[in-house]
Amino acid sequence: MYSTWDRPIEVDTAATAWLIRRFVSPAAVFVFEPTGTLRMPGTAFDTPSAEDSRRGNRTVAEYWARKHNLEDPALERLLSVVHDIEINVWQPKATAEAPGLAAVFRGLSEIEPRRPECLMRGMEIIDALYADFARQSRTASPAK
Repeated sequence: MYSTWDRPIEVDTAATAWLIRRFVSPAAVFVFEPTGTLRMPGTAFDTPSAEDSRRGNRTVAEYWARKHNLEDPALERLLSVVHDIEINVWQPKATAEAPGLAAVFRGLSEIEPRRPECLMRGMEIIDALYADFARQSRTASPAK
């Protein structure tokens, strides 16, 4: 079980949950606790008191990817977009996808107030972006 606070789903939260499900624990269950809760059930993530939280200039998703030694070009590209949205908040965006993805997540929280459903939809969006990045990586690779 993985827990986070019950607040609007941000890109980093959805990307971390997606990463956990896809690469770490396919049967992962996510629960939401009231904002401000310090003792979280299971493994807490993306809360200030969680071990698995944003640290300095690194997103939670980047933390999880490094913690589990996950590397592939599509994942690195996805993480750079998440970083661009979450860490480069006030700077011009370095990735073409960041402004659109940020807008989609702002809208998602507006149309889906139920956190579990919002997280699942967000994870589907992250999965679709990852799939496109993987496709681009495959087609860009030189033939052997």
